[in-house]
Order: sequence, then C-alpha cells, then structure tokens
Amino acid sequence: MLTDTKIRNAKKPGKLTDAGGLDQIAFQRAVLNVGGNNFYATPSLAGYSRDGDDLVLTIAIDSDIGTIPDGSGQVRIQDYYTAAGFVETIAFFDGVLNENNLAPVVNDTAVDQIIALDTTYNYQLTTDIFSDSPFDLLTISASVVTGQLPAWLSFDPDTLAFSGTPTAGDSAYLEIIVTARDAGGLTATVDFNLNVGNINLAPTVADAIEDQTAKAQEVFNFVIPSNTFSDANLNDTLTYSVVSLVTGQLPAWLSFDANTGTFSGTPGDADVGSVDLIVTATDGGGLSATDTFTLAVNEFNVAPVANPDRTSVVIAPPPVVNTDEFLVNTTTARNQFDPEAVGLTGGGFVTVWMSTSEDPVTEALTAVIMGQRFDADGNKVGGEFLVNEQDSVEDYFYLSDVEAVSKLTNDSDRRILA
Repeated sequence: MLTDTKIRNAKKPGKLTDAGGLDQIAFQRAVLNVGGNNFYATPSLAGYSRDGDDLVLTIAIDSDIGTIPDGSGQVRIQDYYTAAGFVETIAFFDGVLNENNLAPVVNDTAVDQIIALDTTYNYQLTTDIFSDSPFDLLTISASVVTGQLPAWLSFDPDTLAFSGTPTAGDSAYLEIIVTARDAGGLTATVDFNLNVGNINLAPTVADAIEDQTAKAQEVFNFVIPSNTFSDANLNDTLTYSVVSLVTGQLPAWLSFDANTGTFSGTPGDADVGSVDLIVTATDGGGLSATDTFTLAVNEFNVAPVANPDRTSVVIAPPPVVNTDEFLVNTTTARNQFDPEAVGLTGGGFVTVWMSTSEDPVTEALTAVIMGQRFDADGNKVGGEFLVNEQDSVEDYFYLSDVEAVSKLTNDSDRRILA
C-alpha cells in the first residue's frame, strides 16, 4: 500500500507524480487475521536505479497471504531528482530508505584560470565532482565571494558548465564558489579563481628560503630556488633584488646576480657573524613579494700549529699490550704457585711467586719467594732472584708493599704463565 497526503495524478500503475513534492511514500505491510493468526504480505526494496530525473525502485513482495502472491515490480517516482519532485521520506516496514542525512562529498577540484577579453569562455566541472547518497537530492549553484556571478558569466547546474564572453569593462579577478546542497541543507563547496582580462596580480611566496651558512675564507655560492616565488599571471617574468635588513645593502664580500638569482663571495675572518637578507621578487607590472632569510658566517676551522716558544703537549699512542701467554719463571723443578705482579714507576713490572721444596730425609718443607723483573715490552731483565727465605711454609709471607695488578696462573708443568 502506498500512502501520501499530497499524491496527485497517480493514474498510471507503478508511476507516481507529485507536482508539489511528496512528503512521504510508505510501502506498508498488509495483514490478514484468520482465526486469531496473522498472515502478512511484506514489501521490501530489492533494487534501485536513476533514470534521468526519475528514481526507479524495484519492490519485492514476500507473502504468506493466499490472495497476495509473492512477486516483484517497479515503482517509478517521476522527477525525484528535482526540487519540485523530491520525496522527503521513502519508508518500508523495516526502516526508512533515505532517513540518515549525510553531507555531500567533494571528489575533485577546479583549476584557477586566466582568460582574455572578447574571447568565448567555456569551463566544465567533472560530473562527479560532488556525490551524496543515491536517494538524496543535490542542488548545485555557483556564485562569487561578493555575491552573484557577473552578468556575462552563466552556470548550468545540470551540466556543471560555465560559459560566457567577457568584453571591455568586464576585467576582474573573480573568486568563484560552487556549492552542492542536499535536501537536508548540508553543503559541500569547490572554489577556483578566474582572472578575467589577465589583471596583474602580485607575486606570492610559495616556499620560503631556508637559512644559509658560509665559512670564513671559503667560497660561498647559493641560488634562490625556482619555486620560492610564484605569479598567477600569464607570461609574467620576475626580477630579484636583495638588501640587508639592517644596513639596506649587501655585505662588502657578498655579490648577487639578479639575472640568475645567485649569491657568491668569500667572507673573511672579520665577516664572522650573521646577516638577515631581504629578497624581493618584482613582476612586470611593478608588484612584488618579499622573503627574508639569515646568512651566518662561521669561523674558518684551522688546524693547531706548534709554536716553538710555547709549551707543546704530545700525546703518545697507547702501549701495545701482549695478551698472549708467556713464561715468567725459569725454575720449574719445585712447586711454583701463588703469583703476584706489580707495575714499576719507570715502566715494566715485577712478578713474585712462592717456591717450595721437600727434604727427602726429614720431609721438611722449605719455602722461598722468588721474583723476576720485566721491561715495558715484556722482556725479562736479568734472571730470577730471591726475595726472601723462610724455614717453613707456615711462616712465609709476601712483600707487604706489593699490590697485585694481575693474577698469573699455574699450568700442569708447575710453570708460572702470564
């Protein structure tokens, strides 16, 4: 069942027309009660399509009422995609088809343009520049920031095309805004600039110059990047000039080539410091834009030089340390153990160790402390020497002023190895 309080001219099956705009179309479920049991015939949306300004709905019927068979058919809502024929609500048993309103979406952009006088102008926006729910109505309009389009320029909201021919007196810089508005009042916009008659516009700074660094006594060269300034006018040429922010002129050591936009020069030690430089780009009509960057001059890095009448400090390379094992003791006949080592003030080191022997008759043990000196390269200086001797192992002692620097280990042959 279709219901609406303002349906007019619904004379043809499957076709609805509303001269004043339908408030609502409701596809209702039919109910049949038999013996206290309800039986239903329920319409649902099986598909949809747009045909010109018409919306075509495919409706499926799921029925358990004997007199209403299952089936499907189409309902065409004429002029749905026009302001006059748009239907605010299309409702089914399980929900409203176009209830949740979302803002239109911008899918493309428009480009800035320059056109000459007395020349026909045509510009077509892409047909999908805006999109929205397929059940929403978009109304497209065009204007300028200050109000309506000028009289010579027209816009077709159906084809999204601009056209017209400007003549003398129509020269202007137009900021055009194209707006898409849906049935719920939500909007999306695309804008572009139209320079009618190629009116001269001032250059702009597109990408600021980065601060630069030079070194005293070294050649400095720097070229202004080509994308620093931009100019919207056709065939416009920019010329450059540079001055110091403080003095109004360049430092004496620095020159600037206005034709190539190149800085060059060699700063001296007296030029160490920084200067703020103002770069001006001027077009053929005398309009300009400026950008400022800082040029810093650092000290020249000079290697230190030895002065004979001043104290010089020489740092010797670190000594080469022998990490391999080497034989410390010469005597291996007795027990050699408990080694210690200590460095010497003049270089080299001394090792000391315990050496014991057993009397074959009395089985008494005697103990001595032996030593061996080495130079800084690890070579032995002289032979083994006796440090002290005791009557028994229990009474032996080490030199009290020897501080162990590294432990030496015993091998199976009773030799002391480092």
